[in-house]
Amino acid sequence: MFERDVLLWLSFVVWLITIEGRRSPMKRKSQVMVLAAMLLVGVATGAFAQQPTSQIWEVVDVEIKPGMRAQYEAAVLERNAWREEGGYPFGMQAFRANLYHYRFITYVGDWAGVERSRRWFEPFLAAGAPPDFVEPLQSATVKLSRSYIRTRPDLVYVPEGQTFAETFTEAGYVHEIRLFPKPGMTRAYTEAQAAFIPLYADSNVQLVRGAWSVWAGANVPEQSLFFPAESALAFWEERNAGIERMGPEFRRLQREVLIPTVRNVEIWAWEKRDDLNYQP
Repeated sequence: MFERDVLLWLSFVVWLITIEGRRSPMKRKSQVMVLAAMLLVGVATGAFAQQPTSQIWEVVDVEIKPGMRAQYEAAVLERNAWREEGGYPFGMQAFRANLYHYRFITYVGDWAGVERSRRWFEPFLAAGAPPDFVEPLQSATVKLSRSYIRTRPDLVYVPEGQTFAETFTEAGYVHEIRLFPKPGMTRAYTEAQAAFIPLYADSNVQLVRGAWSVWAGANVPEQSLFFPAESALAFWEERNAGIERMGPEFRRLQREVLIPTVRNVEIWAWEKRDDLNYQP
């Protein structure tokens, strides 16, 4: 039932762009901590610590027109206030890549959460006239895509002495690697990614690694790895140091095991936009 509802929900309004909040810095930080806890609930300290169950998230990617950032972000904040006034029940995290791409992740939790979110919007959709902020959002937008992803606790890596939630809370940057498995190679892809985890641990890699699979909507069958870090510089310093410590085995796994399973790879560098977060 929920799968059918999701397909219906994907055909709904462009103006349901996920956005977040106009709040004080102190409250904003507390929101980020709550969102981080929601991000990977159950991921504990330890190299092989994993989330006991996967979650469903809604991911909205938006491309805006050049020169429209101020208008777009102002409209996003107005929408955030509208959601807060109406009591929208799910927290959202905002990101930006370069000047024109935004990402908004809504932590709905499961398909029941997707249905609950859809039902929350139904009265507003039926009302006819949209809120005032919808027009500036739409006029600033080039393209919007919506996906529902499933987190992959089996592919998470957390170094000893760290937790995903704490690392994500303090991060200002998230490095994403999008991989698109070849037809019929999803299982082989999963096994290939899992093979890196003990190598990370044995080599004392200090980057946290998260993972998800696109389950419905745009970009199926995309798989993503994401690495939160203090900054892009901090990410690349540890990434390069970790690859050096992993030595030839990293390149062997990459060349002989992983690359044969994928048909395309994309790299995205996301700045966290905690000023646009929403937490009910």
